[in-house]
Amino acid sequence: MTWMDDWKLRSYQRTGAEFLSAPPEGYRGRILADPRGFGKTVQILAAIKLRKLAGFDGNVTPIITTAISRGDWRREIARVWPAAATAILCSDEPKYKRVDESVEQFEKRQLDTWIPVLRGEVPGAEHHFPIVSFESVPKLLQASMKHELVYDVLVVSEAHRLKKYSTRTSQSVRPLVGKSRVAMLDTGTPVHNRPHDLYNLLDTCKMGYAGHFTNWVNKITTPSCTCTC
Repeated sequence: MTWMDDWKLRSYQRTGAEFLSAPPEGYRGRILADPRGFGKTVQILAAIKLRKLAGFDGNVTPIITTAISRGDWRREIARVWPAAATAILCSDEPKYKRVDESVEQFEKRQLDTWIPVLRGEVPGAEHHFPIVSFESVPKLLQASMKHELVYDVLVVSEAHRLKKYSTRTSQSVRPLVGKSRVAMLDTGTPVHNRPHDLYNLLDTCKMGYAGHFTNWVNKITTPSCTCTC
């Protein structure tokens, strides 16, 4: 019996994990767009373990998700990968400034609480999963840039939050993807209302892949049939 059997992965989940874990071959990211209830979380965790067993990656994988989903990720990791360590990182901790410290010193102290987790310095853990909400991504970016942290794998869950390029969330996530060797994005709704919604997800996975936005939109919305029937 393998660890995949222990995790009770279905056949399509194994296929999804293998798809996500494959070497990127020029594509920095992969998008898993299974519908709700198909076990996207466990597929991503299985993909990370496959890469780890193959010797591709280090021992830290940040997870960016919605605030309400942070606990779900933590519970699922504890269920299937109990030897891994999880930490929910919040942008407002510690909450209070000391009387004798400046604003700059307080912000530095806040940032410093993240660094041991982002470096995987928690003892005795097989793998480390810092879990960050979309609202805290600017702080994750700040910590990563300041301490020159590069991630082997970055997970962006509920990635439809990135459908608009101009939002603060997208602008903070894209540099983190650029600093990571592989990005795994999951969403149950890659397209909400218009095919245009998919553009920024594709461009985040491989920046420049989708080309100029206007050209891409014209390409996918122009009928391919030119006959007069």
